Amino acid sequence: MVLEEFSSSNVQRAVRIGTCGGLQPDINVGDIVIASGAVRGEGTSHCYVDAAYPAVASILDFRVLSANLRKISAVHTGLIWCTDGRYVESDEELIKQQKQNVLAVDMETSAMYVVSSLKKIEALSISLVTDLPYRDIGKPRKGTKGSISMFDLLRSIEGILKVVLDVFTSKVD
Repeated sequence: MVLEEFSSSNVQRAVRIGTCGGLQPDINVGDIVIASGAVRGEGTSHCYVDAAYPAVASILDFRVLSANLRKISAVHTGLIWCTDGRYVESDEELIKQQKQNVLAVDMETSAMYVVSSLKKIEALSISLVTDLPYRDIGKPRKGTKGSISMFDLLRSIEGILKVVLDVFTSKVD
């Protein structure tokens, strides 16, 4: 994991820009999710700490970042569920996470938050919604409905990266 490398190089802040599947009906493909915390459904974080240890963002004041990201897309802030197998989530677990108001699913955020906390690195996970797995309940593969094109994915990630760089290098208010 790159955070292990960062900790030995005195990196102080890490921002993940990745993808996720939206779990709530008000979240659309192309929206952005800022994870304030994560449900630890993956295995990596459990190699570091026990199950009771929380996975939370350590960059907590992201109002400026959120406001600037809203200029390029809708932004949702809240919990994200992490799993070891994207696109093959069980129907039962998808429904459970959706009912608990978890915004999205990915594979990286909870491990990032746990390791960054242990290594004293500020961390934030920002994800572009690329699919809507809850629309595929009953199918073996999730996230096939409403998926984003590769062109739109790259263009959106580029926009998010530009905003993040501008905000963290103090080019915007």
